[in-house]
Amino acid sequence: MRTNLKIRILVADDEIVARNRLRAILRSYGDCDSVNNGKDALESVTAAWQADSPYDLLFLDIEMPQMDGLSVLREIRNQEAGRDLPAERRIKIVMTTAHADRDVVSQCIREGCSDYIVKPVSIGIVAKKIARFL
Repeated sequence: MRTNLKIRILVADDEIVARNRLRAILRSYGDCDSVNNGKDALESVTAAWQADSPYDLLFLDIEMPQMDGLSVLREIRNQEAGRDLPAERRIKIVMTTAHADRDVVSQCIREGCSDYIVKPVSIGIVAKKIARFL
């Protein structure tokens, strides 16, 4: 599925193959940046807000070095609350995981993720997730 609407996307995944595959899928939707750890993901999101060019969508791996995805999710949602951003302006965060652990996924949902994907990702699944947000 292609769209004429261009969005800003960030992919955060420490696994290079998964990161590159997701970036390749997402390029047709807009500008797609990537980072390989949670700390850099949070810094990228913060810098984008400061530049008044926020990300629309974040694909966030749960298990990453320096800062796990759940911690990044919490911090982003805390910062958005501190900025008084209305729900429609908050970044859509899709958690990605290699493990379909129901407890972890439930915790991500409670913490405010927009959706989740179990790896390996496919073009069809990503297109369906993005269609929910556009």
